[in-house]
Amino acid sequence: MSLLIRHRHVLAVSLVVVGLVFVLSFNAVGIVAQDREATVSATAFDPATEPETLEPDHTVYVVDTGSPLGDEPREAVETAATDGEFDGEVSNAQAQFFATDSYEYVVFDGAVYAFESTVDGESVTLEFDERDPASAASEIAAPVDEAESAARDAIETGEPASTAPSTLENPIVETNGEFYAVTPDIDPGMALTTVIAPITTILAAVGVAFAITGGWLFRRFQAGEVRPLTVRRGTVLAAAAAPGMLVVSVLFRSGSSPMWVVVGTALAVASGLLLVAGVALARERLWRLAATLLGGPALLLAAGLVAAVLAGPVEGVMGVIFGAFGLVVVGIFAAPLVLVGYRFAVSGKPALADGQ
Repeated sequence: MSLLIRHRHVLAVSLVVVGLVFVLSFNAVGIVAQDREATVSATAFDPATEPETLEPDHTVYVVDTGSPLGDEPREAVETAATDGEFDGEVSNAQAQFFATDSYEYVVFDGAVYAFESTVDGESVTLEFDERDPASAASEIAAPVDEAESAARDAIETGEPASTAPSTLENPIVETNGEFYAVTPDIDPGMALTTVIAPITTILAAVGVAFAITGGWLFRRFQAGEVRPLTVRRGTVLAAAAAPGMLVVSVLFRSGSSPMWVVVGTALAVASGLLLVAGVALARERLWRLAATLLGGPALLLAAGLVAAVLAGPVEGVMGVIFGAFGLVVVGIFAAPLVLVGYRFAVSGKPALADGQ
């Protein structure tokens, strides 16, 4: 009799304990994130001497600090800045900043230009009109009374101001003829939390599958069963991970993006499917094994579609990417469920307890 069979009660309890630890790590990161506050700072600048400071605005492209340009695009910009226009061919023109509709100004060699562009394949026409930096800054900047409240506080006090974590809509602000660049402060702790949060979401999904499996197995072992798992029972346990993960998300991360909730729930079910895979392998149900292994990716694709419906296409794409990464992590951390499913799958003969 294998070591796992002999110590099956210990195994079941261990699954529950490890599962709860994973879930609590998810809760702990949520608490840390909620306790942290993002801050912004406002720095006065002179557009005439520091035009590159306009870069945070989405309409401004700074040649020297933006995405690196190749030789041909840079020569096109130099020609347009010197002669007022460029008309020629540029390799890979569609990938350059002047093929993007959002940019209206270019900062190049200390000067600010309003520009228009026409891109057709590799044919490019650029028209540059040099502008007075202060006038351009006035057109770009938001009046102080239209800026976010945190930006106004930072300008008035000269100190960092607390704000909700979000993208600044008005990074350049003008008040009384003075210009301020409003930038979010970098909080290493918040950055670390942002990196860890997705991983703890995946671990919570695995933890829910562990806890549900361990709790169910313990009850069956207490009832005298040694190998109680069937494909059907394993599938029910995997499905039970969905409401379990939803409860965890509601309790510990209320207010999270729908993408995290939907994809996290799908990952919990995908973790449980590894238990089914182990049972199918033990029972030599190869077609069920194949269907189970394909079920995980299918679930995550469906979760991405649901996230797109609930929160938009960008969230949907992010959900698919996060789900693909999550499947890899699930495959590593939830792998023990394959062994559990294999060892505790029903055999061809009735299973007997030790000593029977």
